[in-house]
Amino acid sequence: MKGKFFGLLIFFFIIMFFSVGNSSAYTGEFFFSIDDPEGDDFGPGTYEYPSDEVFQPYQGLFDITNFAIAKDEGQYIFRFRFKQLKDPWNSKFGFSLPLIHLYIDNQRGGSTELFKKGARVRLDEHYPWNALLEISGWWVRVFEPGDQDKEDDFWYAEENPWELKNVDLRVKNNEIYLYLDQAVTGPLEGAEIFLLVGSFDPFGPDYLRELSNRPSAWNFYDRVGRDLENAPLVIDLLTPNKVSQIDILQKYDADRLAEITPVKVSDQEGNLLYIYYFIALTFFLGLLILIAYKNPFLRNNKK
Repeated sequence: MKGKFFGLLIFFFIIMFFSVGNSSAYTGEFFFSIDDPEGDDFGPGTYEYPSDEVFQPYQGLFDITNFAIAKDEGQYIFRFRFKQLKDPWNSKFGFSLPLIHLYIDNQRGGSTELFKKGARVRLDEHYPWNALLEISGWWVRVFEPGDQDKEDDFWYAEENPWELKNVDLRVKNNEIYLYLDQAVTGPLEGAEIFLLVGSFDPFGPDYLRELSNRPSAWNFYDRVGRDLENAPLVIDLLTPNKVSQIDILQKYDADRLAEITPVKVSDQEGNLLYIYYFIALTFFLGLLILIAYKNPFLRNNKK
């Protein structure tokens, strides 16, 4: 009986271990991971979803809740976790609605200006970017600051010189996994990043969905009725810990754009999840062993 008990105990531990390792499309360790508050896909706090049924349930479709980076065999693996991903337009990769802009500052020099002005924000000038990833359900493109003045025509997407060919992008549940050679972005450890999420619109400025001062089927509605000329087209935003997205995005007026604060890529946060799992599993295993030791039936039964 005692042998059976410990056999079941070991079996349970193995199952728990592999359930942790296989909980995502990528089973390795992320050296960087940062959470973003859930339920904040409302720009500066006042945006409401377009009313067309495509955007049902009218929340969560642009709500990034975690961003993580792993490194494996010469590649970086980017994970973008959303509250909910939908594909109403049958995209190439399996998600239609969000458009991700990831600006990376990881070397000297670069640009302090947005690649295109569509997002209607400005980047902190102390962190000039060196690479930009644009990720949609149809393509992944990589830009350098020197590409800013060149043409970018959506209708000839397959001939776009900045589009990555045969890119490895996978969607599992509500997570997007992008696998890139490290040479595409350069080293990311210690980099500063700006991660913006907008609503994909092939007819919008820089493919971002516009705003309206009244409820609309296809545009986001700013319910406070402000002048929208400089209103950001950013629906969700990755911010450093304890920095409010609302505070950042609402600081715009007729003469200035909202300024975005970057997030530093460190290797300190990414290991926390696995540390928590390890502590929890160790505690649970120790508790079961203690129970088995204290139980006289299990301790003395010879069968």
